[in-house]
Order: sequence, then C-alpha cells, then structure tokens
Amino acid sequence: MKKQKKILFIVSRLPINTETGDRLRVYHFIRKLSQRGYKIDLIGFVPAQNFTIKSDIKKICNHCIGIKKEGLEFRSPSRLKQLKTFFSSFLHGYPYRVWQWNDEKFARQVRRLLNDNDYSVVHFSEISMGIFFKKIKEELADKRVIFDLYDSMALALRNSLKHDWSFAWPFRFIEFLRLKRFEKHIIQQVDKAIFISERDKQFLGFNDVAVIPNGISKNKLKERPRDIDLLFVGNMVFEPNIDAARWFAKDIMPILLKKHVQLHFYIVGTNPVESIKKLENENVTVTGYVQNINAYYRRAKFFVCPMRLGAGQKNKILEAMINYAPVISTTEGNIGIDAPSTAIAIADNEQIFADRIITLMANKDKRNQLAENAFKFVSNTFSWEKSATLLEQHYRI
Repeated sequence: MKKQKKILFIVSRLPINTETGDRLRVYHFIRKLSQRGYKIDLIGFVPAQNFTIKSDIKKICNHCIGIKKEGLEFRSPSRLKQLKTFFSSFLHGYPYRVWQWNDEKFARQVRRLLNDNDYSVVHFSEISMGIFFKKIKEELADKRVIFDLYDSMALALRNSLKHDWSFAWPFRFIEFLRLKRFEKHIIQQVDKAIFISERDKQFLGFNDVAVIPNGISKNKLKERPRDIDLLFVGNMVFEPNIDAARWFAKDIMPILLKKHVQLHFYIVGTNPVESIKKLENENVTVTGYVQNINAYYRRAKFFVCPMRLGAGQKNKILEAMINYAPVISTTEGNIGIDAPSTAIAIADNEQIFADRIITLMANKDKRNQLAENAFKFVSNTFSWEKSATLLEQHYRI
C-alpha cells in the first residue's frame, strides 16, 4: 500500500512574512508541495505579540501551529541574558545558537503531532531545530527525516571571526567549534541533509549532502521610475548585513561622492541597529521596515551587495536581478549564485567597487545590458519549481 503523502515541517520561524531567506524558503516549499498533493502540517515559533499568520499559509497547511517566543524578531537579548544562556548551553552540551531555542512547550506539541498523525516525512528547517531532533529522536524511528540546514551557521561564524578581535572573540571561537561539531552530528544522524550552496556542503566535508538553492518568483509590479541611486537590502540586525552596510557607507560612499556629490545610498530592511541608524545623513537613508520590498528593487538604478561575511546564498541578489537592477557585488555575495561576469559586476575592495559603479553610471547601454543579462540568467537558473522538485526527490514517498 502506498504511503500517504503527509509531511511535518518543524521550523524555527513560521513564514508569517517572507522578509528573510529561511522563511521565504519554507513558504515556497510548502506551497509547491501542497500543489503536488502533499498534506502539510507546520509548526514553528511566532513573535510573542503583534503578528498575523498569512491567510494562504492556513489554506496550504492541514495544521499550522505557532508557539509564541519572546525576542523572536532578531532583537538581541541583554548581555546578562546572553551570558546566562551561553553558560547554560555549555552545561547542557549544545551550541548557544541552538540552545537559545530550547522550549519544552514546543517539544510537547511536536510529540503530540507525531503521536496523532502518521507522517511519511519529518522535515526540519535550520540547525537551531536540531535541539528538537535530539529531544524526539526516538519518536522518529519509523519516519524519513530530512534536515534542511539552509546554510552552515558554523561557516558564517568562522567568516565573521576573521573580522572580529573584540573581547568576545574567544567565546565566539568556542561557539564556532561547537556549532561545527553539532552540524556534523545532525548530518550523520538524519536520512538526508540539505544545504543551500555547495560551499556550505564542502565546508563540513560530507559528500552525501544535497544542495538545493533558493528559487525566485517573477513579480508583477509595474515599472517604476529609477529614482534610488544605490540600494542595499537586508535584515539590519544580522551581522553580515551590518558589516556590508557600514563598509559601503563609510569606505565606498566617500570615494563616490568625490565625483558625484548628489549620490544617495538607501539601506532598506527591518530592525536597524544603532550603528546602522547612525549612518544616516544627507547622502544615506536608513528606512527600517518597508511593506513592499520589491518596489524598492524596481526603483534602484544600482543594487550593491558589499557582503564580506556570511554563508549560504544571498537571496537579495536574485531579487535585484529579477527586478532588472544592475548588481555590483563582492565575490562573497556571488557565492551560491555563480552569476557570470556578463550578469554581475564583481569588486572586492573599496576603490574597485567605486570604480565599477562610476563606470556603469557613465555608460547607460552597458548597465542596461548587465541588467538584461542578469534577468535572463536568474530566470533560467533559479525557480521554486526546480527547487521543490529536488526536495521531493529526497522524500522518496
């Protein structure tokens, strides 16, 4: 008898919005799988207040359960609370970035779902959910377990350590070692692990790990006047985005302003930390949260991605390309996308980055061709349909 196509998704954050790549990924995976006849149950954390679950999520899922959690929207806890959690994680044998998600109510609800339903597949999303995999491992004995790590948190932290010589460096280095060990442990315990890019997979040294990139959706917005000179987008409490925005505003903008005094740089994204807010001046705008991010991509003359840290795939570049915005990026930004030089301009230091922008500003045909090539590249290479098909192959139902 053929198994029922029923899947339990266990995610860190319910995709009540799709501002970040992890939530965007979960949303499109469950949407595509639902269209293919799968019955989806979804459980994840939601903010303790002021949230609304998207109505189409409720339609897609058989059950959609949100467990409230304080500080979910990336707001950093106090130093004292961080230290308490760090030492508690050490005592319990978990990395800090995993232990901070520990929640007995969540674990009980997952067990209840497993007891009440006959799932063919249990799909975990992000390494932070590894704590619940460990708690319910016995209940998963007869299930196929898929673990989508998204990107390697250990790799992202290692890259960050290269630029950090603060008093916290020793603690962060310990966290890096623990994260790397934990990620390897999870990969060895599940039926199939997945990363978003080949680099993340190679970093941990496993050959039998799948790579499934994020897709991209064409939007139906009307063309808008290109009235934003330079655009950067990201969650502005996320360290790699903070570093990128600060580097561009402090080190690259001054070079550009010597030749183009009216040039304006927009930093768009939710939860800007104080160091990002302080960048705002007559040539720099920090918007904070915006309701329609695609409208900003459509208004951008240039999209800049000065990322020096991080891991995985920079979804913001895909979004810019699908919206016909010419992209200037570091090599780091292009990892996991691998756009050719005809579709993206690459620069890895301040002067070259500024020169790339100045050259494109002076040549309308060249920048239009770059945008056209990027649109064709991303349209032909990335789609949620392709990514969902790759995922479905690993379910083996």
